[in-house]
Amino acid sequence: MCRMLGFVATHPTQLGCALVDAPHSLRVQSREDLEGFAHADGWGIAQWTEDGLSVTRHLAPAHEGEDYRAFARTVRASRIIAHVRQATAGDVRMENTHPFGHGPWLFVHNGTIRHFDEGVGERMRAEMSAEHRDRIAGTTDSEVLFHLLLTRLERRPAEPVREVLAGLISDVAAWCVDAGPCEGLGLNLLMSDGERMIGARWQQTLWMLERDGVLDCEACGVPHDQAGAPPGYRALLVASEPITEEAWRPVPERTVFEIDDAPKGPRLILQPCSAEA
Repeated sequence: MCRMLGFVATHPTQLGCALVDAPHSLRVQSREDLEGFAHADGWGIAQWTEDGLSVTRHLAPAHEGEDYRAFARTVRASRIIAHVRQATAGDVRMENTHPFGHGPWLFVHNGTIRHFDEGVGERMRAEMSAEHRDRIAGTTDSEVLFHLLLTRLERRPAEPVREVLAGLISDVAAWCVDAGPCEGLGLNLLMSDGERMIGARWQQTLWMLERDGVLDCEACGVPHDQAGAPPGYRALLVASEPITEEAWRPVPERTVFEIDDAPKGPRLILQPCSAEA
């Protein structure tokens, strides 16, 4: 298990409160989530700004020390993916720290692929291209899932990404069921190439929040966009757990989604996955 946050907005926005200071920020979830679990095995933040993409990763717990706080309070972007890790597969080292990247894509995963070491992982590796097998640097199930997805995207360039993802999630879930009992299987993920943000909810919690207009932050009391947003500012957040006391809604279970940069602001486009697990 891990915890993740995705953010897309029409205008660059300060994200320090969501990452650090909000009642249930990602820093708080690193120490203890709503189920009482810690996610203290490293953190990573990818942000797309006017200057391009930057990715920062660290092995220390996000809730300890000043490294995470100091950096997270500087994050100002129109698109971010952030992750705090609970190491259920793979040891604590930089190669296993999310987000994983290849080409234009950044990827984070929340959950565990059951029976990964009892045949499912080998089945996943066997299907991917030799190039992507060679690109796997760490020992997590998450990185294998990422490179299998990239293999399928390269083999099906005309197919929408979320349809390729829906098929992959369904297949991996079915392979896990074939291998044995699958209680605790989790295939929640987020990925972005800087233009699109795409994700899935499969047997882990995931929530969404839409913000319409620049609002005073409930944590600090002021709007997050210090430069002043133009009329029509909108933002959409997805997170493993609600971060604030706002009106978060659950993302439907067993779906993939795309956060579309529509002219009137980001919106969530949903698509069901088909397999049973």
